[in-house]
Amino acid sequence: MSTRRHLLAGRPLLAGARLAGALLAGALLAAPLLAALPAHAQGPDGPAAGPAEATPSGPSDAMRQAGQARREREAEAAEARRRDAQRAAGVDAGSVRDALRGGRGEIATATASTSVPVGTIAIQVVDERGQGVPGASIRLGIMNADSSRDSRTAQTDAEGLFAFQDLPTGSGQSYRVNIPHQGATYSSTPFRLEPDRGHLVRVVRLPVTRDTRGLLQTIGQTMLEYRAGRVHITQQAQLANLGRETIVFGDEGLEVRLPRGFTAFQSGRVMSDQTLVPDEEGFHLKGSLPPGRTTLTWAYDVPLDGTDVHLSMPMPFRTFRYVVMTDHSEGMALRVEGMPDGEARESNGRKFLVSQIERSPGDAPWDRLAITVEGIPGPGPLRWLAVGGAIVLLIFGLLLATRGGDQAGALARAREARREELLEDAAEVERLFAANEIGPKFRTRRMEEIVAELASLLRLDEAASTSRETPPPARTKRRRARRA
Repeated sequence: MSTRRHLLAGRPLLAGARLAGALLAGALLAAPLLAALPAHAQGPDGPAAGPAEATPSGPSDAMRQAGQARREREAEAAEARRRDAQRAAGVDAGSVRDALRGGRGEIATATASTSVPVGTIAIQVVDERGQGVPGASIRLGIMNADSSRDSRTAQTDAEGLFAFQDLPTGSGQSYRVNIPHQGATYSSTPFRLEPDRGHLVRVVRLPVTRDTRGLLQTIGQTMLEYRAGRVHITQQAQLANLGRETIVFGDEGLEVRLPRGFTAFQSGRVMSDQTLVPDEEGFHLKGSLPPGRTTLTWAYDVPLDGTDVHLSMPMPFRTFRYVVMTDHSEGMALRVEGMPDGEARESNGRKFLVSQIERSPGDAPWDRLAITVEGIPGPGPLRWLAVGGAIVLLIFGLLLATRGGDQAGALARAREARREELLEDAAEVERLFAANEIGPKFRTRRMEEIVAELASLLRLDEAASTSRETPPPARTKRRRARRA
């Protein structure tokens, strides 16, 4: 069962089902007009079966039993966690591979459980050794269906446990458990309380550091799309904290500079406490990064005057792999300083130029990203229907990060998460317009982009369903041969 991405830091939720329904209806109408990349379908993840246990007498017993089972599972991963990158000496290849595979335990989990009474959220806060943290601060965020917010605060007992009880169930509200600690915030995914069971939430509260040497960009991506008089640039950073402490960026945050003259900055939603705060030169990444992987996405426009575009910006993160992509038409060329020239590729009728590089720990530092695209066609031929840079980067990045793994499941989950983001973004646009913080032109343009991207997601789902139901030709031939 998927949970909706509600209660996101500092930003309001989808105002209601009416807006979501209208947007999805628009996406259905637009879907046949849009090109999309091929993808695969996902099967739902079933709950893991565990050994029979005595019936818990309350939330505390349920949390203790769940904690014991989890500690046994996590013991097997302890050795891998001890092989984290040596910060002072640089990043070793083994840690990079671990980060690419996402082989770290979850910091926060939220699970519906019949062991917990109806209307109850049973919370356990533990340290990096799995021991309960007494006196840990808890903030329960509550987002109501009408977009109003509420919160409750508490502290854990001597065993690191606490239970919020007598909470409303059903679709009228969503909940999110937040554990603040020394500048970091550890948060569960948003969830709803079901009418026949409660929820178990376990949060690992880790030590914090301001040392960023263990921060690596495992996959960085830049996508360029061309619209009337402007280049729309979507960038994505898949970041890995390879250490065992949460990196806190402090009050000023980590500075990320963008090309001169950029406008219309947008940032994607994240499930943790990172925020991207724009200024005249780019943005500051604020909040914290726990061990493991975090994906940040942002987009902006730069003016397009003529047939060439030159972009230059500092590279804010140490990088393992980087990809630059652009829409492609005859006569175009893509050049990236320090990377191979762009190669032509095609996916489902849409043409791209792609340049990518994979770096080694011993390579010289890469301090600047410099991109040149030449031969961009004028307004006449430039009638491409944008799939949406965020979708392209999401799919391409997942294929890189999950090679040899469950690509179909990862892509399906990512599409669902992106759909949630878009619906929430639409609600945010409506809120800003109602508050006179944006004008009608920006509202119209952004809503058109959201509908187009939703339509692309629908096309991706249809392609995944078709590929799942239709066996590949080679396999069909083998089946016929066996029948004969």
